Amino acid sequence: IDTNIRIELRAKCFSSSQKSKITNLGHGGMFVALGKNLLMEQDAVSFKIFFDDTAGAIIEGYGRVKWVRQRPIADRPAGVGVKFTFLTNECRNQVIDMVEAMKKQPVIPAD
Repeated sequence: IDTNIRIELRAKCFSSSQKSKITNLGHGGMFVALGKNLLMEQDAVSFKIFFDDTAGAIIEGYGRVKWVRQRPIADRPAGVGVKFTFLTNECRNQVIDMVEAMKKQPVIPAD
């Protein structure tokens, strides 16, 4: 699901956390736009996801970089695909609920 959700990403190779946007979110992971400081495949990360429309709502967890887009391609930014490796049950349910709520309805309804 395409998104524009704020994220704070931490990795051993960063001197401080990186603030960015999640441009795609699914049940198993997310794509994080990173213009600089790209990570490498298999790098471990921790993250906090922030929701603008819900005061104080945060999802925290851990992940692993599964793929890297080194530079922007058309309208897709440079960044990394992160697979979730740990979410608490509460956070996992929040991600599932969010993805389900954001799924687009078909333009032509099925009979």
